[in-house]
Amino acid sequence: GAALPGVEVRDARTSAVLGVSGPDGRFDFEVKGAGAELVLEFRRPDRIPQIRHTDCGADVRVELAAAGNGPDVLEVSATRLDASADDAPVRVERLDAGEISAATAASPSLAQAIQQIPGVGAVGRDGFTAAPTIRGLGRDRSLLVLEGVRLSSDRGVGPTGSFLDPFLLRSVDVVRGASGVAYGSGAMGGVVSIGLGAVPHEPHASLRVSGSTNGEGRLVAGRAGGEAGSWGVTGGGFYRTLDDYTFPDGDGLTGGDAVNSGMQNVGGTLAAERPLGDGGLRVVLVGTRAEDVGRPTTRDSRLDTIGEEDHLLGSVRYSSAREGRRNEFTAGLHRPRTVNRTERFDDAGNRTRTGTTENESLDLSVSALVERPRAGGTWLGGVDAFGRTGADATETNVFFRSPATPDQTVELFRDATRLDLGAFGGVRRTIGFSGEVLLAGRLDYVRRTAAGEKDADWVAPSATLGVVLPIDRTWTLKGTIGRSFRAPRIQELYFAGDRPGGSRLANPDLEPETAWSAEGGVRWSRGAWSGEAALFGLLADDLIVQLPVDAAGDTLRNENVADGTILGAEMAVGWTRPDDAAGASLSYAFLTGEDQDGNALPDIPSGELRVSGNVRAWRDEAGRDARLTATLRAGAAKTPFAAGTDERWYSPALGATDIGGDEEGHPGFARLDVGVTARVHPRAELDLALTNVLDSRHIDRAESRAYPQPGRSLQVQLTVGE
Repeated sequence: GAALPGVEVRDARTSAVLGVSGPDGRFDFEVKGAGAELVLEFRRPDRIPQIRHTDCGADVRVELAAAGNGPDVLEVSATRLDASADDAPVRVERLDAGEISAATAASPSLAQAIQQIPGVGAVGRDGFTAAPTIRGLGRDRSLLVLEGVRLSSDRGVGPTGSFLDPFLLRSVDVVRGASGVAYGSGAMGGVVSIGLGAVPHEPHASLRVSGSTNGEGRLVAGRAGGEAGSWGVTGGGFYRTLDDYTFPDGDGLTGGDAVNSGMQNVGGTLAAERPLGDGGLRVVLVGTRAEDVGRPTTRDSRLDTIGEEDHLLGSVRYSSAREGRRNEFTAGLHRPRTVNRTERFDDAGNRTRTGTTENESLDLSVSALVERPRAGGTWLGGVDAFGRTGADATETNVFFRSPATPDQTVELFRDATRLDLGAFGGVRRTIGFSGEVLLAGRLDYVRRTAAGEKDADWVAPSATLGVVLPIDRTWTLKGTIGRSFRAPRIQELYFAGDRPGGSRLANPDLEPETAWSAEGGVRWSRGAWSGEAALFGLLADDLIVQLPVDAAGDTLRNENVADGTILGAEMAVGWTRPDDAAGASLSYAFLTGEDQDGNALPDIPSGELRVSGNVRAWRDEAGRDARLTATLRAGAAKTPFAAGTDERWYSPALGATDIGGDEEGHPGFARLDVGVTARVHPRAELDLALTNVLDSRHIDRAESRAYPQPGRSLQVQLTVGE
């Protein structure tokens, strides 16, 4: 970045000023009697302070982020309680724009992108209807946030962020571990925070077109903007389609075409930023429309898709940070609407029934957070509210049989509302030279209503104790323990009616799910190497499960019947050459989860390993270059195929690979993707990716009768203007 004059360099132990950077941003000083290691603090009023460990006589390069009073609006941390991911006692992984693009080469879907991270999965039939899971907790137990606005859905699997094309996303932060104090209900597993990125004030424009040899998408997307008075403005839009794709042979299901719904998706975004007082103001608008979303199951007699899916979202955010003082205020509106479509066929392939289920609502999110310095640390507090009104779900069925059967309309719930109100507070204390301990608590009031049904409300506490303790300039210890909860959704409480597919009974007496979780880990960094490792566990009570209430199993009702235990381990190691000419990473996650009777919990992925690397093949003086990439993922398929599988050798470390399955016969997979990214012009980049080189057959989510993933295919992507 640009040179920063006037930066004070202090001894972090004594706060003594050792020097001040000059006009060229450089500084030097002498310290008599100092040991081999120094702990330095860098301060300037308009920048966020930073502490660095270094050796005497070493050169130090430091970049100080803007404190919110310049043209750049301060980026809000996904953990909320911490100013940055480095300060958080839980693991936070970020996918930047380039990593999102690479992760979605085979399918332009957010769910597809975050599933590249071991320990992070999805539930749903495919990448566009799937909702994220973190550490085995999905179905509204892990939170999805877009530009500070909570996304919520009364779908069975929960909300998905795949209605936005990944090209328009600049960052995706995955917070692993319970975040109940920061967000309230629904953050037992963690948080996926999606951002459209900072808005440049200088003129900018980019266009991307892409395609696949295996039917997984045709896409065109673009972004453009510049300065308008004191505002920086960026607008973006996209159009994409999906076709059938081919999957390889394997157990239980002969290879062939995965029938697709012929999805079409169009949408746009508008983001604007400007300085305001000591901080910055940011306004975002999002609108999307999709038809025929979602791949059906492998059953011959049925075709289930989302016929229509529309989203309108707007958010306003103010943020600032200066000298340990932090302010964040966000307000947002979201109007989601979905129309699920079901079709049924007889053995001859004749249509017997078509049904549509429409869900719509209006959601409001408001949140505020303040942090202020105090002797030896800071205190912080905040409030937030999430409201849903006008929630309706209606199912209409049209029958095609003789004798003629009248159409049927069932109101599953009507005029339902949701209200989540929470307030939290905490104290952050400095320990040692640069360590921190955070103690925080929260209290939520939660209410659900629906026309003609019993109201339900609860008061639920959350708490967290987190520690970040640097041992030296290489090693940092981290740990946290906390309590979180998830209140029942409208669908779980009130979804009721006699339907052709089976009856559903309401249960307004459901209680919130609760969980205690603990995690301990270490982070280290030395030169070009860095790494993280963590052990964690979670004890959950009153998990909500849909159970049959009659002998035939045709009538279902949600009940608080399960207690669960989840244990796991995660690690990640990365290496990057100082000149960025090459890099490599290895990550691994293992999870196990059981209920009180020893039965496996749903949505728990087996162990998964990911190895990736890149190397710059060439570069010239004109700014053109080429980089080779490769990624290998190995693990277990998440569910058996339709007709069962053969017994295979089982590896408890990976669950399964291409040489084995697991103890229940789930086949494993090893998937290899290779590619080349060539900057053929200073403002044009060509990406070629050969995905699933081994033509491995696997399913990457815990969904019964889902199609296997696409076989070997070539993806081509051209980006102009970036």
